[in-house]
Amino acid sequence: MSIVDGLLSDLRAKAKTPEERLVLAIFAGAVQKYGVKGVEEAKKAVKELLEGKRKALPFVDIATESDALILFQKVEAGRRSEVNHFASFAADAIGAILASILRGIV
Repeated sequence: MSIVDGLLSDLRAKAKTPEERLVLAIFAGAVQKYGVKGVEEAKKAVKELLEGKRKALPFVDIATESDALILFQKVEAGRRSEVNHFASFAADAIGAILASILRGIV
């Protein structure tokens, strides 16, 4: 198993709630559209959504955007920090994955 496979496996294993799986979908869409810059875009979007701000997500499909707006508005105050922590974990892991891929290319 490669480092990338291991990191992806860790991410999937840690995403136990619908909100955490949605965080991964947001990161996937952002990285697909913006590349490495997408990691920060997704992290910022999740943070703003958890703060109750209506955030457009032009890097995901309409169903994912709708789910994000609904689910993140319903997240209890105590769970918001957990979801935000998961988003930080996902950002670090995805950043490591992208770095590993880039090292393999260079």
